[in-house]
Amino acid sequence: DTAGAGAVTGCAGGMALNLQSGAHNVKGRFCNLSIFGNYTATGPIVVDTVPGSPGTTGILNMLNPGSNLTLSGNRVFVRSLVGGSAGNGTLTMTNSNDSLIVTGNATFNGAASTGLMTAGNLVVGGNLNVTGQSLDAGGTHTTTLNSATNPQTISFGSTMAGHGLNNLTFRGAGLKSFGANANVLGNVLIAASVTTQVSGPVTVRLGGAALTDSTAVVAGAWGVGLTFFTSAPVSLPAKMPGNNVQFNTGTTTLSQSLSANNITIDGASTSLKLNGNYLTTNGNNFTTQNGATIDMTTAGDSLAVGAANFGGGSEVGLLTRGALVVS
Repeated sequence: DTAGAGAVTGCAGGMALNLQSGAHNVKGRFCNLSIFGNYTATGPIVVDTVPGSPGTTGILNMLNPGSNLTLSGNRVFVRSLVGGSAGNGTLTMTNSNDSLIVTGNATFNGAASTGLMTAGNLVVGGNLNVTGQSLDAGGTHTTTLNSATNPQTISFGSTMAGHGLNNLTFRGAGLKSFGANANVLGNVLIAASVTTQVSGPVTVRLGGAALTDSTAVVAGAWGVGLTFFTSAPVSLPAKMPGNNVQFNTGTTTLSQSLSANNITIDGASTSLKLNGNYLTTNGNNFTTQNGATIDMTTAGDSLAVGAANFGGGSEVGLLTRGALVVS
């Protein structure tokens, strides 16, 4: 505990406190903090650069096999996070008040965190780098990329189906992108403070009910290479520029018109219902396959495509209203 009268006021270059093995409590302010045991926060933790101090400071390291930091409803503020290496440390965030704020880069390269990150908020001001299941969130846990100026990239290595981020939020005018394929199990929110497309020539698998766009990007802010829906979304943006979009399960009912490139509906249990809306591929391909169908049974349904490839299930009784325009 370095809070109160014992607060850190200066840091020598590279100075760090190593918390050794065993189960202990921790709180306070540190220059660098390396955790080798199983620690529980009993108050706020700050690991940052003290003004006027030389050297590299502000790093939280989770190093040892079995090392863990449980936030326990507290706020942890660090400049940089290194969440283990070669199958080592983990973080536990299971309290809705848990808050981990990383002003710089956050690297998760430790043991699997499955079941350990189910609540609270992870806020990253730099890049987010994840290997395997070292950031495997669920429940209500939310990851936010938030920078007004710096470019930010999410990079996953060795992704596994059904594992990855839970809810994902983008905030701030700094460029946002994906550097590798990623899984987002929950909802995606692109806040109005985002002024350019969230991009990347990658596949992002979305399992949440909502993909919410930034109102500040008129052409549409969600611009990754392939958006692959692993569940049937309830709310979609009107424009998904640059996207190939694939619906892969359940019935998706459009709540508004949708513009995207190369739309595919795949699987015997998959259907896309236009629900009186306009769907366009901007002169590109529209495909049903492997038993999938499109439902145009509502007045006002309109499908405009460059090429229509119906290779899915029977459309008997499902194409009774609206218009199909191939041009």
